[in-house]
Amino acid sequence: MKTFEEILNTGAININELENYRIEQIAVVNKKTKKTAIRISIGSSIICLISIFIVGFIGIPIIIFIAVMAIFTSKNFYKSNFEKTVHESIIKKMLQSIDKSFDYKPDEWIPEEEFSASNFLPKLSNYRGQDYFYGTFENIPVKISQISASKSFQQRVICYLEGIFITVEFKQNFAGRTTVIPQKIAKEMTNALGKNMYQSRDIRDDFRLTFYDVDAEFEKNFGTFTTNPDEAKNKILKPNLRNYLNQLAKQSERSVYFSFSGQKFFIGLNNSADIFKISINNQINEENIKKYYIEILTILNYIENIYSFIEENLSFENNLQFE
Repeated sequence: MKTFEEILNTGAININELENYRIEQIAVVNKKTKKTAIRISIGSSIICLISIFIVGFIGIPIIIFIAVMAIFTSKNFYKSNFEKTVHESIIKKMLQSIDKSFDYKPDEWIPEEEFSASNFLPKLSNYRGQDYFYGTFENIPVKISQISASKSFQQRVICYLEGIFITVEFKQNFAGRTTVIPQKIAKEMTNALGKNMYQSRDIRDDFRLTFYDVDAEFEKNFGTFTTNPDEAKNKILKPNLRNYLNQLAKQSERSVYFSFSGQKFFIGLNNSADIFKISINNQINEENIKKYYIEILTILNYIENIYSFIEENLSFENNLQFE
């Protein structure tokens, strides 16, 4: 895998060219927005005059509001095109420099069906995202995107997970379904509403697995739900993986989700920050671009570490069976 400096040395990402493009686009955005504003102003003035004769002055505030929103929307549209172009010029090339198998779709996200398979949360009211990239890293098939998953309840919207969602294909099937979620969310899930939600997914009443007797720190940070307590406690969630999840929750300053079922395991990192945020008003330089590289590498390291722990724990169990 190439270092950030090696990626720059290949010429795959031309910082000066991108910065010049940004400066040009500022002028383009301002020019197009000005033209749009003039056209909307003329159109609005005509509509205002007509409305005065029909309904009096009552409709003028509404027309002005619509005109302002139209100008604002047009400006955001031009900025959005700039962001998409720069993302593909930086993020996509950076990912493919890490591994050629990676592809990047800035306006797409991991399908909701795959998120539902993680069992992180009950049935959702809203699921959307961005920055979908997928490929193979260190021979591990991965899918990663930023998502926002929320549910409407009693006239309010609860956002359960807003941040990074990851699906990883493992080399063998897991026997059961196990979900590890932040303890705060776990407590909500065990109330009457949460219980009904999880029962609808065919999970037993006694699916809550505790670690009080072996790992009070893990129990303090996470709630664990499983259909196979033996696999979860004695084969997968051994001290090495539990310690890593504890450490990850503390060091990353993100709420951490983890689950496994079928032939996949899933990771959620709750953080509302846009990891690939870019603004037409901010200079494109080496320091800013390197932040993207660090973020990508950090996520890929999480995946590789968790994969290694699961692999190690299952190998140990298999060796015991042969002895």
